Amino acid sequence: MRSRIMTAVLIISLALNIGVASAVIFRHAAVRKMFRAGGPGFAMKRAPLDMLCRKMGISGEQKKEILRIHEESQKTIAPLAGRSHELRKELFRMIKEGKVDEAKKQKIILEISGLQAQIENASVDSIIKTRSCLKPEQAKRFNRIFNRMEMGLAAMPFFSDTGPHPHKPGPPPPRSR
Repeated sequence: MRSRIMTAVLIISLALNIGVASAVIFRHAAVRKMFRAGGPGFAMKRAPLDMLCRKMGISGEQKKEILRIHEESQKTIAPLAGRSHELRKELFRMIKEGKVDEAKKQKIILEISGLQAQIENASVDSIIKTRSCLKPEQAKRFNRIFNRMEMGLAAMPFFSDTGPHPHKPGPPPPRSR
């Protein structure tokens, strides 16, 4: 009796291990296929778009238009993000050297803020243009996706109003007595 139980446990364990190994191998193969199809940039840009198009039932023409909108927005956003990155590197350089010119620091931070506002504006414009390409039922699905994203953002700790750094909230505000 005991050997039958051990045999059953062994078979179940073996089946689970085969299932996990198969899933890992399949996932690895799928990722490699994506990267071979168009390189790392392709996997990061096109894969989410393809998944979104499948989920929302987007036609070939709609997909072409959405891709055109996305590429157009990336042409606007990429130089802004690059400049922002350069400015952040300049701030880090000043910090590492220990020579932080307050006026220069403020100028750089203001420029980064302006660039970030332009990036947000271009992103929102791209989303609005994309939504305008959708049929009413697709727009409802799009809204559901945005609702989930919004709920996820609200749950993230770095969107707290407290603290000096958006990625590392500071102590909670003092309580009034």
